[in-house]
Amino acid sequence: MRMSTISGFVLGTVAAVGLTILFGDKLHHSLGETAAGYSVDSPETLDIAQADKALPAEPLSTTILQGEAQSEPEGQAAAIDLEQRWAEFAAQADTLVPVGEFPWRSCFARAAATYELPETLLLAIASGESNFDPAARSDKDAVGLMQILWPGTSRHLGVLREADLYDPCTNVDAGARYLQELAGRFDNNLHLMVAAYNYGPGRIVPGAIPQGARWYSEYIYQHLQQVLGSKQPVTNPVTAGAVSAGTGRQLVMSFSGPARARDFMTFLNVQIPELSLQLENDTFGQHDVVLLYTSESERQSALNSISAAGVVPVTAKLYL
Repeated sequence: MRMSTISGFVLGTVAAVGLTILFGDKLHHSLGETAAGYSVDSPETLDIAQADKALPAEPLSTTILQGEAQSEPEGQAAAIDLEQRWAEFAAQADTLVPVGEFPWRSCFARAAATYELPETLLLAIASGESNFDPAARSDKDAVGLMQILWPGTSRHLGVLREADLYDPCTNVDAGARYLQELAGRFDNNLHLMVAAYNYGPGRIVPGAIPQGARWYSEYIYQHLQQVLGSKQPVTNPVTAGAVSAGTGRQLVMSFSGPARARDFMTFLNVQIPELSLQLENDTFGQHDVVLLYTSESERQSALNSISAAGVVPVTAKLYL
């Protein structure tokens, strides 16, 4: 009887292991297919002779999901318009000043002067990346005001201790130095520089910029408008210009940090491409993912799709 029990236990264990391996492989394959759209290119091969000038292949800030498997043509009208808007800003950046009060202002002014960059650009990136929180840290180990990726990008930029990234001036200086390197690589094209700041320079090719990188460029451009005194909300370029008098807006989810809000919106855009979403910041530092709709039936259909994707929307807050 005892031997039968032991034999049964052994056979049961072997069967369980076999099933785990079988279904584990299937699950791994399924997850691999799902994650294909979120993969990051392998590091670039660097010329050792140019090592002191080489840029890191990984993104500086990995705070948004890489949500598309293929790049869309940059020649689309919206993408061209965004690049032109950045060019127009660059042409007059020396005459534009921030409107309002911003924390750590001396850090931004010093870095802007050191690396010959617009102070308003640095403020916009810090606003979008961390909401000016020097203690911000993403789940991808991007740290501080400018969300410098630790350890790779940080060490490339000369910041060798993680603790130093929490110093506001050190962090802003690192972010500005990285932007200066990107300026050299992309011939001072601010659209490409900002896209590469988040996605990594190895993934940015003029004429074929990933959709998520274009989203990030638009996102920072909207923060730039706020720094310059504009009251317009931070929006997703996919839905920019879609808000009209007949458009309703409802909160889907609210986050305390910009990184998770962007991740969540990118996840929904991948799962339900037909959704009209935008990202907004409120005066209390909350980052809201908002659903846009033109009728009650459209709203209900969108909420049903969101629920089917495994997300329970916040339904208590409507934007009227």
